[in-house]
Formats: sequence, structure tokens, C-alpha cells
Amino acid sequence: MKWLRRSLAFLMVDLLIILLTLALATWQINSTLLRSSYYSEILDRSEAYSFLLTDVPTSALNELQPPDSGGGSLGAGPLELLGIGPEDLVSAINATLPVPWVQQAVEHVISELGGYMTGERDQFLVTVRFGDRVDVLSTEFKSLILRSNAYDLIFDRFVSPLVAETVVGSMPVELDLTEQQVLASVQRITPRDWVEPQFVSAVDIVMPYLTGKTEGFEVVIPLDGRVEVGLQEVKGLLRTSGAYESLYDRLIGPLVYESLGGSIRLPYGIMLDDQEIAAALREVAPPEWIQGTAEQIIDDSAPFLTGKSDSFNTTVSLTDIKAKAVLVLEDTVSRELTEIVDSLPNCQNISLQQILASGLQGSIECLPTDSSVRELTRILGDRIASAVSSSIVAVIPESIVFTEQDLYDTLSLAGVQDGSTAVDSIRARVRDGWTYTDEDFVLDLGELVFSEVDGRKALSSINRVRTLMSEGWTFDDADFLAYVDSEYPSVAPTLDSVRINLKRSRSLGFLLFAPVVLLIIAIAFVGGRGWSGRFAWAFGSLAGASLVILVMFGIFYGVIVGRVGVNVPHQVLAEAIGGGSFGATRSLIANKLVEMIELVYNDFATGIVNRALPMLALGIFGLVVTLGWDYIAPSLRRFSRGLDLDRIRRR
Repeated sequence: MKWLRRSLAFLMVDLLIILLTLALATWQINSTLLRSSYYSEILDRSEAYSFLLTDVPTSALNELQPPDSGGGSLGAGPLELLGIGPEDLVSAINATLPVPWVQQAVEHVISELGGYMTGERDQFLVTVRFGDRVDVLSTEFKSLILRSNAYDLIFDRFVSPLVAETVVGSMPVELDLTEQQVLASVQRITPRDWVEPQFVSAVDIVMPYLTGKTEGFEVVIPLDGRVEVGLQEVKGLLRTSGAYESLYDRLIGPLVYESLGGSIRLPYGIMLDDQEIAAALREVAPPEWIQGTAEQIIDDSAPFLTGKSDSFNTTVSLTDIKAKAVLVLEDTVSRELTEIVDSLPNCQNISLQQILASGLQGSIECLPTDSSVRELTRILGDRIASAVSSSIVAVIPESIVFTEQDLYDTLSLAGVQDGSTAVDSIRARVRDGWTYTDEDFVLDLGELVFSEVDGRKALSSINRVRTLMSEGWTFDDADFLAYVDSEYPSVAPTLDSVRINLKRSRSLGFLLFAPVVLLIIAIAFVGGRGWSGRFAWAFGSLAGASLVILVMFGIFYGVIVGRVGVNVPHQVLAEAIGGGSFGATRSLIANKLVEMIELVYNDFATGIVNRALPMLALGIFGLVVTLGWDYIAPSLRRFSRGLDLDRIRRR
């Protein structure tokens, strides 16, 4: 019977170990995992904020750069092409989202949402405001771009191909220029020290719109000063390429042709048409005259092209080349007269004197027998010389006027459809500046991102961003329940019951110690005989169960779990996170998660050990007192009598 009672008592001790472990574990879980602020503590202790804001982006950005790509090559990464180091971008991220700000925001979210999930509160409201960070983001973004080689990259990737295409086949005149020469002129027209301030100004204008401080934006980039520089560059390119000869045919030649008085009818059936006259003027026009005239037209058109005037005209003097053209045309007439005389048949009964007597209005039908071809040609040429000179002089004007209408016509002849519309559009753009508004932004974003033409989706996305930037991110229990109901409908019905049970666990977890106390009392009465034996079994079972728990969560964890089982969660997390790109970064995150899991488990094991130690001490103390009570009780009685005698003596 005694053996049976002790066996039952030992079985009850085994049950005590289980119940005490369960009670201590529940106590520890309530004070850690079911306490929302505990997760903030874990993030803080594991230095997760600096890890997420520094280590992770640094690793990801380093993996983003192809290791074997040369700087500026097509295979280079975006940061390498921009000339921005990962450390520069990480520094900008940390300036925009500093650790204290991120930590405060995360702890607020954990406190509200985590407290709701663990039953600490029945409602929650999360609000994270970004307004003060947007200004810093704007500053850092501008600083990064200004320190980068974005200007050179834009020219290399976008402007240079466009220039190359234009140089190959889209010039209105023939230009013997290389792509590098044209690109150098474009860079002088839009230098870095002009482009960068425009960029900074544009960012400063757009940011208030994105943060909801303004309802729209209008970026205006003045171009009037650049047109005058551009015209000077055009003249330089024309000089370098020797294209002024071709420019004469485009600008001056057609106008000269239109200004001529028509064909010239001379005696003896000789005719000079307007094409021959225009060709003579073109022939005698020297390169320096052509260049000076073309540059005069370019300079005179500058106020018109910049919108400072509504018209322009350039008077081109033909006086200098007119006299030379007359000599050329006289030679042409002389050659034609020679050809006419040379083709005449011989006359039988007509003399030279008879032919000459007919005057300039007569016709020559044959060559007199008393004259040679040369003699007749000389005589006839001398007779019409004055008529030739006066007729040519009368047909060729002293000057021509080049106006904006001639510019329109020139562009149309060069292949530019509706030249007036193209020029007027340029003039308006130059006069008013290049303007880009929020409406343009919506349409461009819709076309690029959403492949739409009306920008509806883009506008909706932009408005969400503006609301987020102005009002912050707001999320409450109603939003959470709606999200769970739509995304995880199977979880929604059990969510409330889970929260209720967690709340009960937090508030009623101490009740688990009631079975422990009752079981200890039962062990005492089953295993012990008399009060001394009962107390010995009670304190002994408590000390034994506490010691077993200490061994399990102390020595066993330190030797087995702490040394052997560390790789298991790492492998599980590595597989869960997945492979593919950014392998080093994924591994880095897995290591940090393992570190945080170890912190949680260490807290769990350490907490149980720290709670089991007082119980072990209580059990040992009670057991010692019980077993030595026969020695302790007389000593206590003697000590008590001594105190009484001392009080009597003092009286």
C-alpha cells in the first residue's frame, strides 16, 4: 500500500512538471509574445532599423551593379551609369527616413495593430504622416542628381542618338558635320550650368503638388536666351560645314528667282529666260557674300523667333553681284549669237550690207557670201551690246527682301509640313517658355505606365499619392476587418474568437497556477504521512519540478538548441525567402530573422528559467525547513524565550 501511494505520488510529480511548465510558459508568453510592445523591444535590441535602412539597401544596391561591367557601358547598372555610389543612395535614404522617425512610426503601428490583435484594445487607429519627410526627400533627390552624371547620361542615351539621326538624314541643308560637332553645339546651347538650375526649380514646383499643398503645378523653363545662343551655334556649324553654298539655294536663290522681271527678248531671236539670269547671279555670288547674307538673315530673324516681334525683313543687296552677272549674261548672249550665225546657210543674192540695213528688228536667214561667221558675229554683237546690257540691268533688281513668309516657304520646301505652324509653335514656346503642367504629367504617366490616353488611372494613382503625402497613411480596425474579409475570407470568422482567447490568456493566465497548487497539495497528502511528510513531499515535488524545468530550458537549450539547432531556422527561412536574384541580400535578411528568432526564444527560455529559479529556491528552502524542523523548532523556542527575557530585563 505504501509502495502504491509513492508510485502514484511520483506520477503526480510528472504531471506537476507538465502543468508547471505549461503555467510558466503561458506566463512568459503573456509577458512577451502577447504584449505588443515586446515586438518593438525585439526590433530595437536586434538593431533592425539600422539593418533595414543601411545593411539591406547597401547589399541590394551592390548586387544591382553588374560586377564585370565597365563604367558607362551598356551592361552597367543604373547607379553606375549615373555615377552614384551605393553609399550615396543609402546616405540619402537615411537622411530621408532616419532611424528615430522610422522607429517611432513602426512602434506606433505595432502598438496599435499589435495591441488589437493580442486583445489589448478593441479598436485601433494607425496614422503615419510623411509631410515632413517629403521636403527632405526633395532636397536629397536634388542633391543626388546634381552630384551625378545624369546630364551626361541624358546626352549619351537620348540626345546623341537623336542628333545622329538628324545628322544622317533630317537636315534641311547638306551639312558636312560629324555627330560630335553637332552634339558639342547642343551642349553649348544647353550647358550643365543652365540645365541643373532648371531641374532644381522644376522639382521645387512639383513637390508641393505631390504633397497636396497645391492643386496643380506649372513648370515654365525660359528659352528666349537659349535661342540667341542657338542661332550663333547654327552660324558656327554652317561655317564649319561649308553649308552656306547650300543655304543660298534654300534661302536666297528662290527669292532671287521670284524677284526677276521675267525673260529677256533680244534681237535676232536671242532669248534669256529667268532661270539663266538666276543661274548667272548664283555663279558670280562669292562665298563670303553668301555667308554674310545668310548670317544677316539669321541675325535679323532672332527677334522674330524669340517672339519679341511679329515680323522681320532682311534687305539683301544685289548691286555687287548684279554687275558681274551682266558680264556673264553678255558672254552667254555672245555664245548664242555665234551659234545662230554658225548655223546659217550661205546666201546667194544677199550681201552683208543688205542684212545690216534691216536693223535690229530684222531677222538673219543666211550668211552673206561677202562675210565670214566671225565677222558677222562681231558686227551683230556690237550692234546689240547696249540693248543686252540695258535689258539685263532692267530685269535684275538692286535688292531683295527676305521676310517671315519667305522663312515659312523655305521650311516647306525643306520638307517641314506647314512651316508657318511649326515656326509659330516655336515662337510661342520661346516667348512663353517651355511649359509643363500637372495635366501633362497625368497624361504622360498614363501613357507610360498604364498605356492609356485619357490618364484616368494615372490621375487616380496620383491622387492617392497626394492624399498619402498630405494626410498620411491612416488605417483603423474597420479597414483591417474589410481587408481580411476580402483577402482572407476563411480567416475572418475566427479572428474575433482568436482575439478573445488571446485576451483571456493575458488576463486569466495566472489561473493555470491553480491546478499546480492543487496538484502539489494532492501530492503532499498522497505521498506524505503526517504534516512533516506532507510538507516534505509538497516542497520536494516543487523543487524537483522546478529543477527539471531549469535543466530543460537552461542546460538542454544551451547545449542542444543553442549550438546544434541554429542552422535549422536559417535553412527554413532561406527556403521560404527563396532564391533567384539578390541572393546575398536574401541571405542577409534570413540571418537577421534567425537572430531575432533566437532573441525571442532566448527571452522565452530565460524567462522560464528566471521564473523557475524562485520556485526552486522556495522548494529547497521549504524542504530544508521541513526536514530540519526538529532542530529548528527548539532553536526558535529558545530564541523566542531569549527575546522575552530581554524585554523583561529592560523593564
